[in-house]
Amino acid sequence: QQAPRRCARIRAKIFLRDDIWVREVHFTDKSKIRDGIDRTTITWDGADIYRTILKRLGHDEEVRKLLRQAGLWTAEFDKMLMTKLGFVPPFDEDWIAKSVQVLAGETMARGEHGYKKGYVYTWILTHSADSTGDIRPRIALLLFSEAAKIQKKVTPSGPILNPRSFVEALRGEVSQQAVADLRIEFKEEW
Repeated sequence: QQAPRRCARIRAKIFLRDDIWVREVHFTDKSKIRDGIDRTTITWDGADIYRTILKRLGHDEEVRKLLRQAGLWTAEFDKMLMTKLGFVPPFDEDWIAKSVQVLAGETMARGEHGYKKGYVYTWILTHSADSTGDIRPRIALLLFSEAAKIQKKVTPSGPILNPRSFVEALRGEVSQQAVADLRIEFKEEW
């Protein structure tokens, strides 16, 4: 609290979930800490989740080859790989959706009536959100990771990941981890 007086240009930043602030942080005059402090909430949307996954996968040559074949990988992206940040996916949600389609297919089921089972892009987001609709990044990333482990080998044609592997991953480790996270977050109510 004394630092702003001595060092006016230095500002501390603390990232803390609201539930931890309310339940875990206990000291006298806690309400006075919030006076004069800019508060914000960090949230994730679907494009943010997919951009995180695509950033990681964009450094893999096989994934880049698939994106090139689909006309989604540009020379500008190759230049990015040489920078400190590496590949940074664009904010264009259409590009992101097409890239996810290359990786995991368009719909959750094959055939002409596959759309009745849902589109992969929205299915993953819907199934990695909590009951209030907030997307949980850790669960979404774990869903991709577990789907890849379940599948183990890439099919010779089509997307890298079979959409059915997402369903199996969700029924196994991903759901267990999501419940464990909720138990930690809401331990008093549980």
